[in-house]
Amino acid sequence: MFRPLRTVTKVPNMSRPVLLLIALLGAGCEERPGPPPPPPQDSGANRPSVAIVSPEERTEGRGYPDRVSAGLGRVVRGDVEVCVDHAGHAGSQCIIQISVRNRSKDKPLAFTNWTKPGHATLKDDEGRAYPLIPISAERERLLREWELGRPDPGFGTGTGSVTRERPRVASLWFDPAALSGLYLDLDLEGAPVGFADPIRFRISGEMMVTIVPGSP
Repeated sequence: MFRPLRTVTKVPNMSRPVLLLIALLGAGCEERPGPPPPPPQDSGANRPSVAIVSPEERTEGRGYPDRVSAGLGRVVRGDVEVCVDHAGHAGSQCIIQISVRNRSKDKPLAFTNWTKPGHATLKDDEGRAYPLIPISAERERLLREWELGRPDPGFGTGTGSVTRERPRVASLWFDPAALSGLYLDLDLEGAPVGFADPIRFRISGEMMVTIVPGSP
């Protein structure tokens, strides 16, 4: 039986600039069909709820070897913090947004991003793997135009220096079929943020939302 995608119309823990960025990328990319709609009788109402708290309130964990619950925790090693902000549909695309922060006052982090298929892997609850889709030249162009065309939103996008005052946001793209699962296991290479070990998150179904432009 198809497990439906959870959909919301508001994303309360996301700043308006990031919402606009995701909406732009979703609308500006090549359209691909998403998963079919769920049968009316399968509402998913009988599934247990998993709490989701704001990124600032999430507990700290290493994210290896044990997974960190993306809705409840963030990976912190030394001065570097990695957090899953949101996961779901942007248009017909599957996007997972990752934020990288640096607590050091003096040492910038040279973030190299997760840009190649081997850098990130997504698996659903049945073990099906979904490789990372490399960012296209068109998405890269939209990102640069978005950054140049707006006042400083307080964060950078993609590859670059991460300081205490300026975190960076990475947008990872996968086959939208992944979003039909009960949960997703996300494995990230640690090297792009200076970690020796990988980073492991579990993304609950409650985090798989439809990101709607204009939400507060």
